[in-house]
Amino acid sequence: MAIIKHLSIKSSDYGAVLDYLMFQHDEKTGKEQLDENGHGLLRTEFYLDGINCEELTFNLECKQLNDRFHKNQNRGDVKSHHYIISFDPRDETECCLDGKRAQAFGLEFANRFFAGHQMLVCTHMDGNNKSGNIHVHIVLNSLRKLDVEPQPFMERSYDSRAGYKHHQTRELLTVMQKGLMEITEREGLRQIDLLSPAAVKITEKKYRKEKRGQEKLEELNAQIIADGMKPRFTKFQTDLQTPLWIVPLPLVPMKNYKRAFKRNMGSRSKRAEADSAICCRTGSGTLLPGGWGGVTSRKITCYPFWRKTQRRMRTIRATTTKPTP
Repeated sequence: MAIIKHLSIKSSDYGAVLDYLMFQHDEKTGKEQLDENGHGLLRTEFYLDGINCEELTFNLECKQLNDRFHKNQNRGDVKSHHYIISFDPRDETECCLDGKRAQAFGLEFANRFFAGHQMLVCTHMDGNNKSGNIHVHIVLNSLRKLDVEPQPFMERSYDSRAGYKHHQTRELLTVMQKGLMEITEREGLRQIDLLSPAAVKITEKKYRKEKRGQEKLEELNAQIIADGMKPRFTKFQTDLQTPLWIVPLPLVPMKNYKRAFKRNMGSRSKRAEADSAICCRTGSGTLLPGGWGGVTSRKITCYPFWRKTQRRMRTIRATTTKPTP
């Protein structure tokens, strides 16, 4: 099940990419791991090749080419493109996939779709989150160094000429996916149809948020178990996944109900579905979560603060109960 991922990089520090490919980095913080002398720790196993450049001088050669054509000089310019080809973890044991073989696939893929660019092709044996899947990094300077033969997937007439930048489009990514499937099917590796839409889609941001939340929840549950108690939740849930009826409301006097409800729902209303809450009034004039007794509706307005770009007011229907006689 080989997949391909694309990242656009605007940083002008080409050397940072080389450091990531060669040295060990912490998965959580992304920082380079150092030994007792303050030197970076090399990865235990990796395969690195340079195309149209030397591996260790990739940084200098890219900057020289940019200065030569007066390109990639602005802060908002895309300086490089990073493609990641990840293979199925079972390919290593069932299909005899190793680092040298994966590196050969990466070089073939890079020469086919990025000919004329300065590139680094590097194969890592350890996947993200200790998954153990072999994956190939292809990092190329966005500016083409050499003239090449025009290819059918090139949309513009000058895409094959030196001095022009790599043109990444959705159509090109589709062609790359087809090319990747051809390589994996030819070599007998596990593969799914990359052109069919996935039943469940999850963004990189959402995946990492859930991963961090689950790690923090497990640490908290470990402390709870150490204190001799049983954790209430074992699976992390985002605000969108939280049940609608979970709305924390403190004990407040009934006369301050409207202000307290605004304050509490203001922090919880970042869920688009959180448009209602159920509270009850006790005989002592306090508010508690609940749903018993006769109900009457009241509209209360609160301000959503979870997005700076959406400062509109949202009307929330709050259901309160009349005191029982």
